Amino acid sequence: MSDSATFDQGRSSTVVRFLPWILVWLLVVAFIGFLVANQNVATSFARTARTAPGIVTAREPNNHAIVRASYEANGTKYEVADSFIGPPNPDFGVVRVGDTVTVYYDPATPSRAVLSEPVARASAETGFTILAALFLATGFVGALVLSAPFWRALLRRRR
Repeated sequence: MSDSATFDQGRSSTVVRFLPWILVWLLVVAFIGFLVANQNVATSFARTARTAPGIVTAREPNNHAIVRASYEANGTKYEVADSFIGPPNPDFGVVRVGDTVTVYYDPATPSRAVLSEPVARASAETGFTILAALFLATGFVGALVLSAPFWRALLRRRR
């Protein structure tokens, strides 16, 4: 009976010791999977995007620097709200209500639109997502390393 209790205690301490590393690995894998899926969507959008002239209807400097513009696609009016306005459109600081801008929209879902050239936007987002993945992975591993004394103390108490 005491042998099985020892076996169970040793087994549970091994699981506790490796659980944080397994969780970090799963989080990093899930995050990278999300980034890859997101990039595939962005690339697909960039390949199929159509353009339409739009009229700036609002500038929201206190709301993530959003620019709102109305446009028409397939005879239906839509509005886009984008916080990333870029070429060929003027920058946020220059664009004014009433200005004409180029709207890039998805022909399959015309309500999905952006105010910057999608290929350039996808490239910029790729760099950001890679940096975010590296930063988050480093942060998770760093947190685990810094919490090592806590895990050691927890394991000692269980013995």
